[in-house]
Amino acid sequence: MKIFKGIVVTGLKEGAYYVEIYKEKIKNILGIVPFPGTLNLKCDKDVCAEIFDGLKNLKFKEIDGFDGLKSVKFIKCVIRRDEKIISNAWIVIPEIRKHNFVEFISDVNLREGLNLKDGDEVEIYV
Repeated sequence: MKIFKGIVVTGLKEGAYYVEIYKEKIKNILGIVPFPGTLNLKCDKDVCAEIFDGLKNLKFKEIDGFDGLKSVKFIKCVIRRDEKIISNAWIVIPEIRKHNFVEFISDVNLREGLNLKDGDEVEIYV
């Protein structure tokens, strides 16, 4: 089981927009009705690249591009903070990345479910 840590940050406020656009496909492919937004973990550019390189050979699910949008891959994961665990989360791996975040979706509000605020550290298990 691959483990990495990240620091919670506020993203670009685009997550909710894209989750809504991909919502039906997420429901069909991942079997969840996604919370309208993403949890963002900040990482240095090199660390982000290392995380995504390490994940690229793992089993993933994919939504093919549609209506001019790019494809997106998802890898199932568990997010943990202290004793709180959310096991129905997915790492979002977009075809094009515009930032140094690792993004996550779930069928619950991850910030509320894990009682997170910016600056908190979480562990990710893949």
